[in-house]
Amino acid sequence: MRNKKWKLELLNMLKSCIQEKVQDLKEPLEQFLEEKNTDFHDQCLILFLVGEYTRISGDHFFYKEKLQRIAKLQDHIEEAAYQPCARISGEKDGFFAENFGMAYGALYNSNLFGKREKTAEAIHQMKNYAYDHYTCAGRLADEKHGDLATPQLLWVCVPFGLFTPEDLVIVAAVQSMKETTDPADLGMLGWYYAEKADYRKARKYLGMLKEAEGKDEISEVIEEIIEAKLKIAGMLSEEPLIHVPTGNFNRYEHQNYERDPWFPKAGEKVALNVAAWPVKYPEEIFVYWKTDKGRSGSEQGIYQPEYENYRFEVGSFKGGEQVTYYFQAGTCTSEEYQFTVQKKDSIRLFGEKRENENGFELELCSEEDNIYLLKKTVVNGVSMFQILPGPCEKAVGETEWKPLEELEETGLSEIREIYFWKEKDRIFSTGICTEAEKGEGFYGFGERYNHINQRGNLVDVYVYNQYKDQGIRTYMPMPYFLSSEGYGIFLPTDHYTEFDLCSTEEDSWKMEAETEGICWYRFNGTPKEMIGQFTGITGRPAMLPEWAFGPWMSSNNWDSEAEVRRQVELTKKYDIPATVLVIEAWSDEATYYIFNDAVYEENSGKDGFSYSDFQFPEWGKWPDPKGMVKYLHENGLKCILWQIPIIKYINSLHHIQKDRDEGYALEHGYCAKKKDGTPYRMPEGWFTDSLLMDYTSSEAASWWMDKRKYLVDEVQIDGFKTDGGEFVFGDEVQFADGRTGKEMRNEYPNLYIREHYQYIHEKRNGIVFSRAGFTGASRMPAHWAGDEKSTFSAFKRNLCAGLNAGISGVPFWGWDLAGFSGEIPSAELFARSAAMAAFCPIMQYHAESKAEFNQDRTPWNIAERRNAPWVLDVYRYYAKLRMALLPYIMEEAEKSVKTGVPLMRALWLEYPEDKKAGTIYDEYLFGDDLLVAPVVEEGKTEREVYIPRGSWKHLFTGEEFEGARTVTLKAEINEIIVLQKKEARWEMTRDENGEFQLTRR
Repeated sequence: MRNKKWKLELLNMLKSCIQEKVQDLKEPLEQFLEEKNTDFHDQCLILFLVGEYTRISGDHFFYKEKLQRIAKLQDHIEEAAYQPCARISGEKDGFFAENFGMAYGALYNSNLFGKREKTAEAIHQMKNYAYDHYTCAGRLADEKHGDLATPQLLWVCVPFGLFTPEDLVIVAAVQSMKETTDPADLGMLGWYYAEKADYRKARKYLGMLKEAEGKDEISEVIEEIIEAKLKIAGMLSEEPLIHVPTGNFNRYEHQNYERDPWFPKAGEKVALNVAAWPVKYPEEIFVYWKTDKGRSGSEQGIYQPEYENYRFEVGSFKGGEQVTYYFQAGTCTSEEYQFTVQKKDSIRLFGEKRENENGFELELCSEEDNIYLLKKTVVNGVSMFQILPGPCEKAVGETEWKPLEELEETGLSEIREIYFWKEKDRIFSTGICTEAEKGEGFYGFGERYNHINQRGNLVDVYVYNQYKDQGIRTYMPMPYFLSSEGYGIFLPTDHYTEFDLCSTEEDSWKMEAETEGICWYRFNGTPKEMIGQFTGITGRPAMLPEWAFGPWMSSNNWDSEAEVRRQVELTKKYDIPATVLVIEAWSDEATYYIFNDAVYEENSGKDGFSYSDFQFPEWGKWPDPKGMVKYLHENGLKCILWQIPIIKYINSLHHIQKDRDEGYALEHGYCAKKKDGTPYRMPEGWFTDSLLMDYTSSEAASWWMDKRKYLVDEVQIDGFKTDGGEFVFGDEVQFADGRTGKEMRNEYPNLYIREHYQYIHEKRNGIVFSRAGFTGASRMPAHWAGDEKSTFSAFKRNLCAGLNAGISGVPFWGWDLAGFSGEIPSAELFARSAAMAAFCPIMQYHAESKAEFNQDRTPWNIAERRNAPWVLDVYRYYAKLRMALLPYIMEEAEKSVKTGVPLMRALWLEYPEDKKAGTIYDEYLFGDDLLVAPVVEEGKTEREVYIPRGSWKHLFTGEEFEGARTVTLKAEINEIIVLQKKEARWEMTRDENGEFQLTRR
């Protein structure tokens, strides 16, 4: 390795930048800039540090003074990036990914303040070049056109930022890396995971690096960089133990240093988890506990290598006990932690029923002689029940009390138990246990992917971003269900709620909400009537414009105006209709409101921009955004742009306008806060450490939307793809209107989406397209099912999700047909999915980020990649059929708006008396008249179809059927089974040109 001493000094300077200690960097930077014998890696580090020093210090005079030398280095690096060079670790010359990434980061960071057009153009070309030349099998590779990935390529990510830690090609590369003991590799893995905020793995690799033999000085500096980053994150301190009882408040993915459970109930076994530093501590670790009742004990921790933590099983406690505990490792003692064990207080008696003109109320008396109030009110013809803490405590003898078993006098005879879990005198949660009929089915609960009948499951209400394989987890939950026994339940709460649907006991179901008391609506009638009652309370669906019901086209790969125009021309070339084009990769990926490669003078962050404030260079990705959108409109396409509700944390390559926006937002309190008033930064997952916009503040919301004003008013886009929204972790996160994370975990996506919907709808009759949501989400249409693989099993899961969304009052729903993730779908899956999507409320294809092969789910790409030209004919057929169906779809959609009944509905909704219909998840009605039975099994060309009562006719063959029976029907790979009610008002025909025609009978 040449100039090792210099590299050590430069890396130490980088560490100082990470710690924002740059006061002593000016002089050495000046010296390095004038040095004649630097090599490629030195020069990349120097340029990178120039940008970091200028940004952190604000010393723009230094930058201007050295501008000529900076430009000369930039010119050299622009050329050298494409030449063979040794790795920083010193191997022979070659074309290595990390060198290319270093060049990118050096040019980007050093051009932040110079805005040199030649350098900007060079930067612009580099990422696509990396995808084309340094990827293999969906992941980055060490060498140009190679297939091996080792940790040294992670220089492209940390600190040089050609790819972020979450970019799929980086994630896939890391997953493919072999275990290593090489200190240089351990250092890069530790640094990568520290940037990714996977602190458990960062600590693991840091520990391995500390113990590694043969470390050189470079690895030692990287070790110090990892330590610095972990200390900044609060994941490394002088204390050897980490224990955060509630972790990040992620109910599904726990940290390895949490208490289990977070809030213990009487009789529950309690386990305490601790992470140590070093990961395997050289001495035994103990926990010591005591209760306010005089009990005490201690346990030695069991090291769990699979979790890299210590676990302490401390047993169960009695309700009401206050437990204090601390940990000891050698001579080090942790702080004290405390919890109060929840005590159950069940209702045992009820008092006299007091009728009023709109219902009744009665008093309830618990086992501890606490008084609660049960009230019934009729709201718009629907019964609403509330159980609340009483106004005062009473002696049991003051009124005539009856045992709870006699509650049938009130019309609530099915209730077996009403109970409260209390921490001291505070009610933590309230629950009700209710009798269940044998075979009773439970439908709804928002968008669920596992099945349509949730009997036998524990279903909770918790907005969550589960990337693929969602199971029962969901982006869009609701505390609501309909029973096959003719009633429905809705809890009007945004707090965490859990339903035990005959999972614990076969003859009862429970609902429990983390609220002081409980409120629920009880619906009665047919399923369609009850959906009407539910949406009458939560809000009827808003109508979509007709263009939203046509075929949509979308891909994450369309990251330039040229590519967008190319895809539109291909659509025209292949005579495939489309009405909507979604652009995800349009922005700078920092502000999310400025087009990538736009040139402009940054402002203070207070105001938005006008279109005239930007210059769009010819070489840039978007040379004419306004002209592009006009072109889309002239070709019958509406334009929707991707959005996210955060001010992004950028780990390596900073962005001046984003930083100014962030500073302004923080100064004016526009972001969510922690309990202590400091900014809340998302603690894990997608966009870790980013700030979360606070839409409960009208001032903040106006500021945010004003940034997007030029997109709507001048560029004239037609909608926002409002992605994300599942970012509230922690009950104590604070919002401007006084609400906390306890309420906002579930409600946040609705607030975020509503702001964008109202803005675009009022200005351009536009729409939003959202992944997350909660009760009432249908008021801001439309929604899609989130991220899924391109497999037949995912096809079936998405079909379930759509039916459950419909039962839950969300009628305008779609999915990424044939999936969006991983290797492109087979021709068979694409054809089957396209046919089904033609009979789905939203018909759209979409694809994830770039790889070395084109991942687009366009029919022409599937046809080419799968060597299946017939796919084009299949997709064209169903896209044209979809356009012909628009009058029918619009008519049925208007019914959904008036009634809440979904366009895409489970058979059970229409035929609740039919026991067979209640078990079917792979058939559905599309509107009143069409029964759709897609083939969802790979390799099949026929399937069993259950035909409900009535007379039906095959839409494509004309064959007639009488219902209430199961038949086996053929469906070749290019076909779908759709039956039409014989009395349907519309008739589908084809003219002499083969074009579909829909006419009223």
